[in-house]
Amino acid sequence: MYYIYIHYEGNEPVYVGMGAGGRAFTSAGRKEGHKEWMTKRLDKGDASFVSFELLGLSKKEATHKEADLIKTLQPRYNQFFTESWKQNNKTRGLKGAAATSVPCTTPLGIFISHSAAAKAHGFNDVASIHYRIKNKHEGFYRG
Repeated sequence: MYYIYIHYEGNEPVYVGMGAGGRAFTSAGRKEGHKEWMTKRLDKGDASFVSFELLGLSKKEATHKEADLIKTLQPRYNQFFTESWKQNNKTRGLKGAAATSVPCTTPLGIFISHSAAAKAHGFNDVASIHYRIKNKHEGFYRG
């Protein structure tokens, strides 16, 4: 089961996410600005910035609710579905899935997106591909 959470700075929502377990309190795997912001608070023992909005969701439900909230709230640490993301994709002439398609190379070949590479490798999601590229596993890289 999944949940939707929001990170707040005062009354301002700065991040919307979905997760399970302790994801809402984990700074690992976050972009630098958000990671630093969280770490400062967590190092002081402050977790009051986390608000659980919806609980007991399926992964599909959580994914849709997360996207809807990001579109509505436009938090500064979210990258997808924000106005700047849409504008950037519009400038590049991209729509839908093509907007987030990033070519990558793996030991199995060159793929048009991380999703395509994950599927070819038999992974359930793109996180496995992102992890291997980020950690420079042999044969895995962007482009």
